[in-house]
This record gives sequence, C-alpha cells and structure tokens, in this order.
Amino acid sequence: MEVYVSGNQILFESDKVKSLGFTDYNEVLWNKIKEMKWNIRFSRSKNKKKQKPYIYSSNKGNPVDLHRFVMEHWYGESEMKKAKERDYVVDHLSNESLNCKISNLCFIPRTLNTSKGNDFDIRRKEVEKMFALNIFKDFRTQLFQITIVFNDPASFIDLENNKRLPIAKFFLLYDNKFRRVLT
Repeated sequence: MEVYVSGNQILFESDKVKSLGFTDYNEVLWNKIKEMKWNIRFSRSKNKKKQKPYIYSSNKGNPVDLHRFVMEHWYGESEMKKAKERDYVVDHLSNESLNCKISNLCFIPRTLNTSKGNDFDIRRKEVEKMFALNIFKDFRTQLFQITIVFNDPASFIDLENNKRLPIAKFFLLYDNKFRRVLT
C-alpha cells in the first residue's frame, strides 16, 4: 500500500480497492503513520457483496485499524481504554470505512453502531435521490453537524410570516449526544 500526503490529507492507495483511504494531515500523526506498514482487510460478512474495506497495520505484532489509530491519536490512549470498557466502538459517521478523518469518527455504544448499520445507514442510501444527509463531528467544539442537501425542490415554511422559502441545504448543530443526533 502506498501512503503519502497530498494537501491537508494523508492518503492510502491500494490496488485491492478502487477508492483512496484518507485521514487529516497532522505532522505528529503523519510521522507515526509513515513508520508503519499499512494494508487492506475486508470486514467479515455473511453477504460477501457487502464486505467493506478497512485500512489496518499489524506493525510490531499489534494489529490496529486506521480509524482506531486516528481516534487514539486525537483523544489519547486513556480515552480509547474508557471507550472499550464501556463497550463503545469507533463509528464511521458516513458509513464509509475508508474515510478516517476525525470529523467522520466518533465513539458510540456497540449496540447503537449495530442498529445504525441495520437501519439509518440503509435508509440514508434509499433517499439519496431526494436529498443527501451527512453527519460530521467538529473535533474542536465537539458539536455534531447534520447537513442536508436537497436534490429535489424543497421549501422552508415560515409560519410566522406565512411564507414558503426555497432552500437548497440545511445545517443543524447538536451537542455531543450521538443518540439524539441519530434520532
């Protein structure tokens, strides 16, 4: 696997997948990543068509997935241990396993991760023709942002002034409570 920096991203390129993997560039993170050997593994799934690629390293005999490696870099080893003790996992908010940007990762309970994958992630794909919905987390503020971009004409109804206003996109901010954001 080729690993390199382009602009403000660290990119991971492999002939095993058509897409590039990526995370945010940070000099300290880059210095750690470039010293390791990275590869692609595919998730275990009963339905072989739905296997997802994950970037991982088995450097020094300790296998680690890139998304967990990135979270540990930004949050620290102690937060990773606390999350594991509470049965939390690192979730890819966009459901794109190769997007390991810190804004796309968050700790959520394992059970919520499973239900998100079995419901929300599927329904989000089904409505893409009408609107695109994405969730991001701002590492600095710890706020979640829901972004909705409408592909079909949409309106905001101003009940106070009895007006219908056309809208193309909508942004919502939420505190660091993922269950509420997902609901």
